[in-house]
Amino acid sequence: MIVRNPAKTTKTIVSNGNAFPGTVEGQTYTATEDNQLLRLWGNIVLPPLTGGYICSAVIEDVQGRVEPTSDGVTFSGGLAITENKSLWTKGLLMGSGAKVLLACRGIFSDDDWTVLQAVGVNCFDKDTAIY
Repeated sequence: MIVRNPAKTTKTIVSNGNAFPGTVEGQTYTATEDNQLLRLWGNIVLPPLTGGYICSAVIEDVQGRVEPTSDGVTFSGGLAITENKSLWTKGLLMGSGAKVLLACRGIFSDDDWTVLQAVGVNCFDKDTAIY
């Protein structure tokens, strides 16, 4: 079985209207105001995939208030996950001065996600680094 991460880019948030309103240095995102939304999966694949997919993101070096949006996103232990629905409004809400490092983000079919969880992997990068 070949497990695929069809994300257009796995570390940097794709622009095309998906810009983070705070400051960005490499893969580090810093909120400059309270409740800024880091859209983890908006524009993750173009064109969008339909059907059963799970989106994951590995977040490291969390500083300040960072919490999931309340629309089906879970965030615990540096892992954010959600179903592939209404991705434009999903991600992390960050308090003013909060900072995170986006290590990896991916989108996986339900079957691939089951395999990844069985072997303890939450995401893998285009260069095959596992998280």
